[in-house]
Amino acid sequence: MPEQIQSIIANFKSFGVRRLALMGGIAALVMAVIGIASVYLNRPAYETLYVGLERSDVNQIGLVLADAGIGFDVGSD
Repeated sequence: MPEQIQSIIANFKSFGVRRLALMGGIAALVMAVIGIASVYLNRPAYETLYVGLERSDVNQIGLVLADAGIGFDVGSD
């Protein structure tokens, strides 16, 4: 093994179990925050197309959008 890698391993061993566990926990927390942020920030942005439509009209528009492969969301607000 190269001397630099052995030096790094020796330094990690000198930290002790408690400090290594703390560093691992912090690393896991940082990765979780990055993962959650990336999912949250990459979700699609929806725009309101129509309001006050009848249920049958909403269904027809939904069918056309689904056939075209366009993602959509129907809300009651």
